[in-house]
Amino acid sequence: MVASRDANPERAARLRRATGLLFRRIRSEAHGASGLTLSQESIVALLIDAPGGLTIAELARVEGVRAQTMSVAITTLERRGFVRRASDPLDRRRTILHATANGVAALNRSQELKQRWLEDALDGCAAEDLETLDDAMSVIERIIAR
Repeated sequence: MVASRDANPERAARLRRATGLLFRRIRSEAHGASGLTLSQESIVALLIDAPGGLTIAELARVEGVRAQTMSVAITTLERRGFVRRASDPLDRRRTILHATANGVAALNRSQELKQRWLEDALDGCAAEDLETLDDAMSVIERIIAR
């Protein structure tokens, strides 16, 4: 495939606005239903994906925040039963964080609501629009992979 220089600033701005609006709309559909904010969802998802758990410092590094900021978020999640702390079996001075069953359930609930909203939205589209969307998603996936 030959690279094209047709990606003008207006196209890039339109794509940025459209994806931002879609992201906010999807997020608003599940807001409050799961009991998790977007940043809390991200933390719980990271902990689910790390079977051995993560430390506050590791989470902070991945999320791009200070350890103190992450500590506050973890305390809130722990108080609400979405995260638990455990001593590192190899180094008792370290605390390892894990998602709880309640955290997993809350994240699943949020993802299901978002998925359902998207499926309903797509259900109202014409077949040719869905084909166009499939083509556009392929382009977006290639952009992301660069």
